[in-house]
This record gives sequence, structure tokens and C-alpha cells, in this order.
Amino acid sequence: MIFSVERAKLLEAVSRLQRVVSSKSSMPVLEGILLSAEKGLLTLSSYNLEMGMKKEMYASCEEEGDIVITMGGGDIYKAAYIVKEKLS
Repeated sequence: MIFSVERAKLLEAVSRLQRVVSSKSSMPVLEGILLSAEKGLLTLSSYNLEMGMKKEMYASCEEEGDIVITMGGGDIYKAAYIVKEKLS
């Protein structure tokens, strides 16, 4: 999966979705954010068995795909921020 998106929009989306991510779950997939890239659209989703959140944004997708980023607590936001810093 290869995509390009505005850094500010990605950070905002990850910040909001991180609130829904379970910190400790018997199902590891609930401890992360699902990123799906296809045909000019990036979709970020997170669930915790009680509620879910989804954010869609326009993106340049060179290669379509899906991945779940599983990191505890604020680490997902920190990772997105580090990517922002390296790309600036």
C-alpha cells in the first residue's frame, strides 16, 4: 500500500480515532487503526466493541491495500507525528 495525503489531515484523523482504540483487548485488531487505501480515498477506522469511528479523506493512492496499525495508547499519534516531522 502506497499513498500520499496531507499530513495535517492525517494527524487530525489519527488523533480522533485514537480515542476509540482499545488499550488492552483480547482481540489485537481492536488495539489499532485500520488504514484502507483505494482509488483516491484513504479510510481510517477503529472499533472497541462498544463504538466505532471512521474517517475518510482524499489521497493519492499509487498502490491499494489495507493495514492495521496496532500500537498502544498515544503511540499511534506519536508515529504519525514522527512521519510528519521526517517529511517536512
